[in-house]
Amino acid sequence: MLKAVFGNLIGFDGIIMLLGIFNFWVMYKAYNAARELVAVLGTDGLCQADMRKNGKKSGKRLKDKDIIALRNKAEGLYTWYVNISAVFPLLGILGTVIALIGMKDMGNDSSFLLALTSTFWGLVFSIIFKSLQTIVEAKLDEGVNEAERCLGIAADRETEAGKNEKA
Repeated sequence: MLKAVFGNLIGFDGIIMLLGIFNFWVMYKAYNAARELVAVLGTDGLCQADMRKNGKKSGKRLKDKDIIALRNKAEGLYTWYVNISAVFPLLGILGTVIALIGMKDMGNDSSFLLALTSTFWGLVFSIIFKSLQTIVEAKLDEGVNEAERCLGIAADRETEAGKNEKA
């Protein structure tokens, strides 16, 4: 059984494994970008978007464009993560079909098992990443909601300041 599951890692299953490792890295970066957004904005409702160095406030305030850039970075990485995660079942099926097309003797059970390993790995990575997606998504939602709230407060302040100048 283990020979069948791990025996095709040099072939198409290796591509799935490499993509899985890359997607773990993208997930890690997306989660950290979302954490950075939450850390910068805080969750205390004050929208104190302070720049931080080594976890300590530097005293400089972030501009709206910097908050937007942080939000876009986190959302962009998350989009990559979700899209790559969605490809795993498709790659698994593709690998199986390629292996089945290449089989010359349908009576060979070991070749058939090797053909199914691509589907196995595609499903394994898909299940893992779909499970981890909720963790990343929750942190991203927290940061994006706080960013949008803070940017809305800043826009309200600018509107209010403009009205006061005209009066």
